Amino acid sequence: MEAEARAAEVAAEHEATLEKHTRIRAVLEYMKSKEITYGDLLLFMSDPTASSGLGEERYRGLFGTRGRVEQILTNWVSPSNSKTGRTAVTNWALEHVKSLVSKEGQGVTRAGTLQAFRRPVDKAFAGDFNMPVLLSTLRDLCPSMSQVLFAFSTTQRQQRKLSGWYEQLIGSALLILLRARSQRNSYVGHVMGLYLYATGASRQLVSVLSHMGLSSSYQTLAGTRTRATARATISTGSDSECAGDQTPTRIGGTSRTLGDPAPAVSMDTMETQPQDMRRTGILQSLSNSCRMSLRERTKAAGAAANPSHPEPDGLANVYDNINFMFRAAEQILGRKDSQENGTCATAFSLFKAPREYMRTANLMRSYHRAPPLTFKDLRLTREETGALRQRLIWTVMQIVVQHGGESFKPWRSKLTECVPLSTHRIPVHTTEIFPMPAMEIDESSTTGNAKVLDAMFTEMGYDLGSPDFTENVRIVFGDQLSMARVRAVVNTRVGHDDPSQSYLNVVFAPGFFHYQMAATHGVLETHWGDPSLGARDPGSLSFHNTVLDRKPIVLSSLPPYRTCRDLTFVSLYARVLHCLEQVSGHKLDEYVAKSSSSFEKLQRDAAAIVDEYANPAKVAHLRGSREEARRTSDTSDDRCDQGDPVYENAILFLRDALLLRHFADAIKSGTSDHLITVLKLWALGFRAMGRVKYAHELLHLLHNLIHVWPHELREIIMNNWLVNTTGKVNGFIPVDLLQEHLNFWIKVIYKAHGSNASWEWLETISPCIEILRQLANQINSELGSKQGVKHHSPDLTKDIHELMESLRRHGVYSPEQHRPDRDTIQVIPNVLSAGIHALAAPLAEYNAVFRKMQDRRAMVPIIGKSALETFGVHRDEECLSSTGVPGGNTEAPEDDPSSSGSESESSSNGGDSDGEVRYEGVDVDSFRDVFFALDAAEDVELDMDGY
Repeated sequence: MEAEARAAEVAAEHEATLEKHTRIRAVLEYMKSKEITYGDLLLFMSDPTASSGLGEERYRGLFGTRGRVEQILTNWVSPSNSKTGRTAVTNWALEHVKSLVSKEGQGVTRAGTLQAFRRPVDKAFAGDFNMPVLLSTLRDLCPSMSQVLFAFSTTQRQQRKLSGWYEQLIGSALLILLRARSQRNSYVGHVMGLYLYATGASRQLVSVLSHMGLSSSYQTLAGTRTRATARATISTGSDSECAGDQTPTRIGGTSRTLGDPAPAVSMDTMETQPQDMRRTGILQSLSNSCRMSLRERTKAAGAAANPSHPEPDGLANVYDNINFMFRAAEQILGRKDSQENGTCATAFSLFKAPREYMRTANLMRSYHRAPPLTFKDLRLTREETGALRQRLIWTVMQIVVQHGGESFKPWRSKLTECVPLSTHRIPVHTTEIFPMPAMEIDESSTTGNAKVLDAMFTEMGYDLGSPDFTENVRIVFGDQLSMARVRAVVNTRVGHDDPSQSYLNVVFAPGFFHYQMAATHGVLETHWGDPSLGARDPGSLSFHNTVLDRKPIVLSSLPPYRTCRDLTFVSLYARVLHCLEQVSGHKLDEYVAKSSSSFEKLQRDAAAIVDEYANPAKVAHLRGSREEARRTSDTSDDRCDQGDPVYENAILFLRDALLLRHFADAIKSGTSDHLITVLKLWALGFRAMGRVKYAHELLHLLHNLIHVWPHELREIIMNNWLVNTTGKVNGFIPVDLLQEHLNFWIKVIYKAHGSNASWEWLETISPCIEILRQLANQINSELGSKQGVKHHSPDLTKDIHELMESLRRHGVYSPEQHRPDRDTIQVIPNVLSAGIHALAAPLAEYNAVFRKMQDRRAMVPIIGKSALETFGVHRDEECLSSTGVPGGNTEAPEDDPSSSGSESESSSNGGDSDGEVRYEGVDVDSFRDVFFALDAAEDVELDMDGY
């Protein structure tokens, strides 16, 4: 019944249609009789003016029926229509679409969305760039053009499976076409040009992509001014449009076109130099904007002393040398490759650093009253020893959870809950950094370091001769040798020159990344063993390097830092997991599955590993028994055969490597008190490891922390010797690692300038290096392949299992009294005990120099006042160095090795009149270390662990 009803309905509709067609033909015949054409009728009804009052008929008869207009136009362009008709409709449609997209393009230009000259070339110029948001804005502004490009670039099959890649491709086409429409729409091209520079693209590549419309030209980026005559220029006036791609730097309400200022040029000089009418270049404008931001930040910190700013945050500095080759394109007379040595520096914001706690007078008074450094200051107290044991236990647990396999991963949350307590954990905050222009100053001398300090402070806008500068403490970070050379300048000038020229207001703080490298070098060298022994010394790092089939390592020519660090830590991880099998009696893959295993069981086993396999007391007992038996010359004494050199060396390695791992973890978490505990041990161990310079530097650091620095200043330094550029938990890094990281990227970007690069060019790009690095990470994340923005740590599972099998097969952590060839194995010393025995004379010498420097601060130079009088410190105030400790006790403690040392000042004063730096009576050149190369991004990666 339903089918019959439907058929009847269709038949009725067909009859009605035929009837309508008959009537339409009748109407057309009538119109023809009246000499009215179909076109006349259509034109009349389409003209709102001519057909005034007939709007309802027009709407109801045509537009009111959905799809009718589209059907009519489709019929007009169908093959059934005449060619003339199809051509006329097609031409009209094209002209209409052209008008639409032209208006859309004009609208984008007028809106200024892509116009670079409307944006100040500053940090936000690159930092606010967001390609997805920009493309979404363009689709909203250009809907018609987007649809045309979408139809042109996709098939029906592709339209069924669209992805974000198509939208990006269409958006990129829009950007190229809009830039072709108006050179003012150059913002994206400028940013992509900066990205190419940030990733080290060559000049040729930039030029090729520029001709394809994907980037700004090389000249637009680098500028076209003569480098020898380029100087900073500031032109004020109304914002005018730039010809071509030129982009002025706008600061505040004025338009400023900054040139290439010489390093450390003052703001007054910058504003009075003659204007250079030639194009500056985006990089130069960005560089000058960054420099001005630093100076404005410096002024803001200096002006924050008024009551309206109760908690001002000042700035600190870090600097390090940068070395690279200037390569000549052709070797001709007067032109050849040259090794260049200079210095790069960075300013960064201090955290919780009120100015009233950073007065030079307070520092001078505390220095004058400070007692000497004693052996007790370097020894761990009973509480510190107990706390260190708990931290090492937690370090062992972390290694097990991170590298033990998937079965241990569920315990990560519990591991976080039992993090060792800290009495001084740096609050999580975000550190603001300001890279500074590269300086053509070689800091390998005392005078060079002094020049670096002057140039660095002048670049920040300080008046070095003003009382405000000298009355406030300036904190400077650097590597050990830089700090030693600057300290030599201070020791040479104090008492002879004007106090304002003696850098007495500069506090030198440590760079922990270089401490980590020194410790890694010491551990590697101490536990390397004899490679010729091979499997006969199965616990040595040289044998583990062979087991892992890695490139050979020669101690006299060390590979990059990351290679040595990774070898040390992968050996540590394998040993910890092997010892876990030893104490638990279970294979690693069976540990969690056992019913008795729990997180509490892991804690007990970790404690057993620390007490059993990382306890140097066991080594001392075994070796002491052997030595006592040998001294008695009783060869029948069984104690002569006690112990096992392989086992003993393995225990000492586990202790030393755990300290190194704990130090790295303490840096990430920002636990300053944990760092100090390890530094006290390294003050002893570095000396036995051959790191004499760092052992001496640690005496300065620990003395400053314990006695010299005022309490408030000490808290400020402990809050700021690590920086956090991400504002995330476990995101702290050493200050000097930040500088090394920036130096690496400066070298990468420097290469993009080709053979014409120079110190002037380095001065240009170094202030904006952080902005360029962040831009590269952002664009890689948004548009690049899914590789992340940092180096991915390799999977160490196979390496660890291979080493565990080797440890198990050779019984490294199972003592064997009759191990073959035991007499050929080198007995590794306990570096902490050896350091204690070697400390007496160096500590006495250090205190002698310190007392001399205290006296020198009271000396009156030929012109001016003494340093103490200049800063309002009375010489008759109690100076504890003359009595040793408060209360007048002149005798050193019985266990203080410094009491047996000489107090002669003839051997060293920290810096002779010629500026020579000496350590414990020996010229620094006698202690030149073979140090690690930092050639790859992995060597200076901000997070080397990936967790």
